[in-house]
Amino acid sequence: MLKFGKNKIALLLAAAQVLCANNSFADQNLNSKTVKNLSINKNIQNIFYNYCWNILPTISLLKFSWFYKNIKSKVSVISEDEINKKDNLSDELLKKYLKSPVIPEDVKKIVSNVKGSPYMENIGKATYKDNALSSDRNYPYDERETTTKLEKELDKLIDNGLSHLKYTTEEQLDRLIKSAKNGLESDKKVRARFYDAKGVDASDFFKYKSAENSMAVVCSQYNALESCDDYFSPVNWWPYDRTQGPILSLSALVFAKLRESSYLKGKLNDAIDDVLGEKWINKQLDNHKLYSHGYFNLRRAYHILDDNEKKELINRIEKNINKFKLNFQWVLCNDKKTPMIQIFAAAPSIQPVFGDGGIWYKSEDADKKGNFYNPICEAIQVHQMKMIGKLAKLRRIVSGKSFALHLWLPGGRSFQNHPSVLKKAAEALIDEVRDVDIDVYFHNRTGGNPGRQALEEKGIYFESINDLK
Repeated sequence: MLKFGKNKIALLLAAAQVLCANNSFADQNLNSKTVKNLSINKNIQNIFYNYCWNILPTISLLKFSWFYKNIKSKVSVISEDEINKKDNLSDELLKKYLKSPVIPEDVKKIVSNVKGSPYMENIGKATYKDNALSSDRNYPYDERETTTKLEKELDKLIDNGLSHLKYTTEEQLDRLIKSAKNGLESDKKVRARFYDAKGVDASDFFKYKSAENSMAVVCSQYNALESCDDYFSPVNWWPYDRTQGPILSLSALVFAKLRESSYLKGKLNDAIDDVLGEKWINKQLDNHKLYSHGYFNLRRAYHILDDNEKKELINRIEKNINKFKLNFQWVLCNDKKTPMIQIFAAAPSIQPVFGDGGIWYKSEDADKKGNFYNPICEAIQVHQMKMIGKLAKLRRIVSGKSFALHLWLPGGRSFQNHPSVLKKAAEALIDEVRDVDIDVYFHNRTGGNPGRQALEEKGIYFESINDLK
């Protein structure tokens, strides 16, 4: 077989081009320098024709395969960069995002340079470049404020276009699940394994094996941040709030700080703004607003809105709940090795105001209050949990791997959403995930254990556990 050296393909392509054009230049050149150097006789044209029409296509196919693989790897890099620049992903990018952890390299580097104990009890002692992690900066954003080195670097990433918190809609989830062809959602056979988890602390959640690559619900505000009322609460205050949301958020502190930076820069998605609409977001309730900094103040609204306004608000939410946007993101926990998808779920607040302490649904006028609170809470909570179930289902389909879904139902305890509402929300999620092969943990935080009740009423087998593996 003829040996053409390192440039054989280039030579063959050049020869093919001139020969096929019937160019006399080919005959002249090939019969002088090229033919002489390669020691080819005057049948060179026949040999080249044979290579061009028979062997060259095979070589070209192999070269194209190599070229395609390299281009594909470049496209993958471009896609990941595109993922990091958008909060609402296309169908293909969302599937890519759910398939495996997507943590921007710049953020990984920052996480690796945080020094100190990763555990909640010592989080205040952790440092970044010999500097405290957090300051008490406030909203709105003011460049003149004193900020930490960590905050400066995270702010810069946000200014450069990093959009790390993602959101999806029910319409997108339904479309992608419907197009799935692997049969995971083809029947209602129970494949999921359900657990009633008692006494599991959200603090340092990464210590559990089932946390790795899990999906974990973080009870937050609708802007994926944490607060005890309708004001902006910097991350530096969160360690003093011992509820589930702040604690679980702080187990991936750098990502909580990223959300803080994004919000201060006006670049953080709000889950419920399109549901409420501009009129209700700006609705004044004395010295407060109905909705402020991700906090939906339903109990204050009960005392100030008239009956017609209450009906109008209920109708607005029920008719527009399909505009709800579910927030979630891949995080790398404080131990620097445990990735998980945190899903940010919220509930309307029915905490006591104006001195009307106590649990509202145990009061004498519970029915009257419930006629306002429950339709709103149910519309939001059921839809939200249904979407979380669909997101978990889609991830199982596109990844082809099982994982743990850790559920805390937002709105129990201090926010006083009615237990019956939370049970309906749990039922909605169960209906979505029961036919996919994942582990589903209901972490009880509410009196009556609505997650367990939902499983029992549906006749679904579950295990009660006191600790996680």
